[in-house]
Amino acid sequence: MSNTDFLGRAIEVVKKAIESDTGGEYEKAYQLYYQSLELFMLALKWEKNAKSKEMIRGKAGEYMERAEKLKQHLAGEDKGKKKPAAVGSNGKVSGGGGKGKWVLNPHLYAMCILWAGRQNHNR
Repeated sequence: MSNTDFLGRAIEVVKKAIESDTGGEYEKAYQLYYQSLELFMLALKWEKNAKSKEMIRGKAGEYMERAEKLKQHLAGEDKGKKKPAAVGSNGKVSGGGGKGKWVLNPHLYAMCILWAGRQNHNR
């Protein structure tokens, strides 16, 4: 299987995630960021070029951070607490509008931690 297929699909999904994120659809954005991270992980598995791998890792790390922020925001809504305003990827402050609870897959999170360890070990 070709890395280009996974990478291309990951890019398409993350574009949709960013679009949803900037539109204030935080729940949908979280789901899409999550899907893109799974695809980025598959792309990394098949990528041979070290520089390309580094670029994919960096971007996936950024998207994982954003997904975590969205997860925290959505979890705050579920608990019924007064939530802090969400800062969208576009830099605007919003009260949010998402509903529901999303949890980042622990296996995906563990894979990302292993990734970072390998990257630091190789330096």
